[in-house]
Amino acid sequence: MYRYRRRRYKRGRKRRVLAFLLLVFAFVFAELRLPAMKTELRTAALTAHA
Repeated sequence: MYRYRRRRYKRGRKRRVLAFLLLVFAFVFAELRLPAMKTELRTAALTAHA
């Protein structure tokens, strides 16, 4: 038996946490940009219709 065991899951867990935080940041950034994009799309639709 091994006296000292290696923990292999730490590196994978860190990557998963980093990927999750990056995903949350991307969603927050997209939600903050959404109102500006709505107004741009609305004005483009109105000018195309007129």
